[in-house]
Parts: sequence; C-alpha cells; structure tokens
Amino acid sequence: MMTFQMLCFLFLFSVFILCDANFSVPYISVNTERLIEDLKILGQFSDGDYPGITRLLYSKEDKAARRYLIALFEKSGLSVSWDPVGNIFARWEGSDPRAPAVASGSHFDTLLNAGLYDGTLGVLGALEAVRSLKEVGFEPKKSIEIVAFTSEEVSRFGIGCLGSRYLVGSLTVEELLKLKDSDGVSFENARQSCGYIEKLRESMIAEDYYSAFVELHIEQYHILEDEGVPIGLVTDIAAPSLYTIEWKGPGGHAGSVPSYERQDPFLAASEFALNLEQLVLKDPKNTRATIGRVEVYPGSAGAIPRSVRLSLDIRDINEAARIKVKEQALEKAAAIARKRKVTMETLHNYSYPPAKMDPRIVEVIEDSCRAHNFSYLKLISRPFHDSLFMATKFPTGMIFIPCKEGKSHVPDEYASPEDILRGVEVLAETLARLSYQ
Repeated sequence: MMTFQMLCFLFLFSVFILCDANFSVPYISVNTERLIEDLKILGQFSDGDYPGITRLLYSKEDKAARRYLIALFEKSGLSVSWDPVGNIFARWEGSDPRAPAVASGSHFDTLLNAGLYDGTLGVLGALEAVRSLKEVGFEPKKSIEIVAFTSEEVSRFGIGCLGSRYLVGSLTVEELLKLKDSDGVSFENARQSCGYIEKLRESMIAEDYYSAFVELHIEQYHILEDEGVPIGLVTDIAAPSLYTIEWKGPGGHAGSVPSYERQDPFLAASEFALNLEQLVLKDPKNTRATIGRVEVYPGSAGAIPRSVRLSLDIRDINEAARIKVKEQALEKAAAIARKRKVTMETLHNYSYPPAKMDPRIVEVIEDSCRAHNFSYLKLISRPFHDSLFMATKFPTGMIFIPCKEGKSHVPDEYASPEDILRGVEVLAETLARLSYQ
C-alpha cells in the first residue's frame, strides 16, 4: 500500500512531467542589426587596420575588448564574474538557480590579421540569444550562462584553447607558469598586467556545474554554402597532434660545396613535405596534415642551411587513424634523414583527443531547427574549438552557420545577416529548451 507521502510525490512528479511535455518557447525575435553592430564595435579593438583584426591575449586591445563585453553583459541585466585566467561568465539566473546551468559561448581573441566572426559570433550570438529571450518574456528554469573564453587561438603563448582547457582542468597552474611569449614575457606577468591579479589556482569546476554547453560558430569551410543549407549540426570534432621535427647538417658555403656532396637539411625537409602530402592523400576525407611553420638556420642566402625546424599538425576524428599517420610520417622522415645523411630530432608538443558531441544536445538542436523550419546538415568539424575541451567534462553541442567561400582567419571572413539570424534563432530556441530539461 502506498503511503500518503508517496502519493503526493507521484502527483507532483506527474505535474512536473506534464508541464515539461507541454513546454514551448515563445516566438523569438532576434535583433540582427544590434548583433552586427556589436560585432563591428568589438572588431575595432584591434592592433591593425580594420577589417583585418589582431587581438592577442592580454594585449591592450584584448583588455579593451574585455571591458566592452563586460559592459554589454551588465547592460543586459546579467551578473558578471571571471576566473584567474580571464574567462568571463555572464549569468541569467533561472527559477532553479541551484540546478546545473546551461552554457553557451566561444572566444574573442584572434590570430594576426584575422576576421570579424570567428569566435566572437559565438560570444555575441549567445548574448543576442539571451537578449531575445528576455525581450519576449521567457523565464528560464535552469540558469543560462554565457562564457567568453580566454585565448582559443594558438597565438601569443603558443597554446590553443587556453581558457577552456583551464576551466575543465586539463591545463594546470604549473603548465601555465612555464609559458612565455616570443618576447620572453611570462604568462603570469602578462595576466597580471591585464588586471587578473587573483592568485592562479587549479580549476575546481564540477562535472555537474553545467548540464549542457552549446557553441555557435561559423563553419570555416564551404559545405553548408555549397549545399545551400543554413544550419550545421556538429557530430564530431577532429583534434590535432602537434610535432616539431628538426633536421641538422654541417652547412657550408653556397658557392663551394657541390650538390652531390651536400648534407642539406632543407632538402630533407622539402622531400618530407612532398611525401607527407602523398601519405595524407590516401585518405583525404578524414585525415589532415599540415606543415605550417618552417625555420631555416642561419637563413643566409650565401650559406647551405645547418638546420631546418618545422611544425607537423595531424588531425582526425579517429585517434587510432591519427596515430597511424603519425607513425608512417615519422618513419618516412627518418628514412629521408638517413638517405640525405642528416640528423633528425622529433619533439611531441601535444595531442588532444577527438570529441563526440552529446547525442541529446544534437537532438535538441535538431528539434530547434524543426521548430523554425530550417533545414540542417550533420557535419564533422575539422578545426577544433573550445567545445573540444568542454566536451571532456560537460554534454556539448555545436551549431554551424555558413561563411562565404569557407574563408576564415582572414580579413574577408564573412557571414551574412540572414545566416546569422537563423543561427541565433536556433541557439536561442536550444538554450530555452535545455533550460527546462
């Protein structure tokens, strides 16, 4: 026989389920003009001529951008806080503030001479989603929090997703204190010069702090544009392994040493680059390998190089496949070194695990697309994002919108107002639904 208390519990639980089942999001009116104006103003905080944007971590431009974002968040009635590395959090408190929050956001730093939309659209798009929901009278159950991550780009300190990695605990204080930029400025000094004087501590954020994280982003390729589809649902994020390879030889005078006597590390590196291309072309659909940086020493027009150092970035959504390509590439590099009688050294800089997006979050984004009658396409993200690391601790999803000709990290990076509108509408709908799940 059921007790009175059990009957009361079952009644309340059935009412709760019924309310959630009948939950609907009011009509959302996104103010695209306001959002694009915010993007353009943020783009002015740049060490360079607009539209090319350079905003490196803890620079005076970065500091000004932070002040602007915080002012926008506070103007929208959100409570603002930050952690010791400068991740900024703007919270819209829900009716159940003790429940795990729903989060959205991205980064606002850039590479050198980059574009207006990469990262910043995810921060300001999340803000516009919140503003739009507020303006139609929506009241969240779970709190909704915007996260503006510190330094996603591999720029000043040579490390990507610094803020999100710190937040989830995959980047320690010890590792941070070892970082220096190309001018020898330590991360610690740069951080404090930007006003973050709180002592660094290990991130203690719990796995149940966020019930979901959703990132809005431009695609950075042209699949959506080619297919004429407005929304991309990310299912997987490929992750990189980064290596540094250095070949060394005796060098010599450019005029006196004949070609057949040379032990030229530059020719070894060049042969390796061409062989790497052929290796990756065996599986062009999934594997990416890039040599993005080459340093030749001494770099004199009249001397045979004595050393050549290059970066090797290998990416895949399948970690085993990525490891196989790495092994084949390094075996080929060693064989070339032996053939050309140069020495070779390899440094493993880092490897990040690929990430799968949470199926429940993907399903909610699908429902949000259907609610607005938007077609969508499921995609793999070959570039990595803050979501790569957020997915290690929280249920995570990503929404892509098209960008013109797939261009990104360049001044002519562009997303149309119509595509931005659709992306923010889907994001707002998704955040509202997740706040009641």
